[in-house]
Amino acid sequence: MSAKASHSACGAWIFTRFVFAVSAVFLVCLSLSAQVNTGRILGTVTDQSGGVVAGAMVAVTNSQTGVARNLVTDGAGEYVAPNLNPGTYTVRVTANGFQAFERQNILLEIGKDARIQRAPHDSWRGGRL
Repeated sequence: MSAKASHSACGAWIFTRFVFAVSAVFLVCLSLSAQVNTGRILGTVTDQSGGVVAGAMVAVTNSQTGVARNLVTDGAGEYVAPNLNPGTYTVRVTANGFQAFERQNILLEIGKDARIQRAPHDSWRGGRL
């Protein structure tokens, strides 16, 4: 093998290793940026008989910052507040003809969902005003 051919083979090997190393770093960075650092608060709004309440107003408020996310329940009475920073939240639900419902001190953790369910004694289930 000539010196020129040996140098060329060595250069190709170094280039291949460089491309591999850059690709590995890129994939690690991509996977780190894809990690979830938020959570969701979600739920279904129902009346005292278990029927869904479409069009209810839902306010999800970060207790530390006071920033609120205002939502409206869909036809199935469901709402989802995605991409919320970890922290403590308050959820307040209002709808025409119903008492307001509020749940405080909802702890939201990274990558978790907080599903807000109500017990039969909660004010929302108290019925129409």
